[in-house]
Amino acid sequence: MVIKAVFFDLDDTLCLTSGSRQARARLAHETLTRAGHAVDFDALLESVLRVEPEQTYIRGLQPALRELGLLDTEAGRTALGIWFFEGAEHLIEGFAGCLDALQALSTRYRLGVITNGPEAIQARKFEALKVGAHFAPDLFVTSERAGCFKPDERIFRCALELADVEAHETIHIGDSLEADVAGALGAGMRAVWFNPNGGDPEGRIVPDATISSYAELPALIEKWSG
Repeated sequence: MVIKAVFFDLDDTLCLTSGSRQARARLAHETLTRAGHAVDFDALLESVLRVEPEQTYIRGLQPALRELGLLDTEAGRTALGIWFFEGAEHLIEGFAGCLDALQALSTRYRLGVITNGPEAIQARKFEALKVGAHFAPDLFVTSERAGCFKPDERIFRCALELADVEAHETIHIGDSLEADVAGALGAGMRAVWFNPNGGDPEGRIVPDATISSYAELPALIEKWSG
């Protein structure tokens, strides 16, 4: 099998997004209090991090601001921008060993990104990582661009068409079993589960491989390419 392209999820795969949630909420809270809004930080953080029934992700800042009646205020808009790293790019960081892996892989494969989220917000995070030189500039595929969200197979097919490769010639790496692994497998790609925290796998979704660090990735792909 010849591997021609390797795709990565962005949030919590290339970019350690979840690790900065409290810091972003703190900066957003400071913005609100400077504008004269009396908001308790602990209550705000609890609201932001709450996971609603039948959802697998946190609510985020927007619903919390709406409930406080601050979403449409100037301070609320600024705070929401901070939550999405606008003016908080310094909080964006990558995973250990990621840059070395990207440098090694980019000499042999075209690298791309497949990510859920608005184009401007995701591009801001990606640019702050300063790894763009290792990626094909035309292979940054967001759900906004594709018109659908992972695990919808169409976003993966959009990336395949842009890269001009067949599904069996590609690999996708991501931290979400549902969005990344199941989605990539459904599109006919090989799927690697990035599991740095040692999470438990779900029996119904079986990745082609699991890695806990980027140090494992080049050798894995080399094995598949041999």
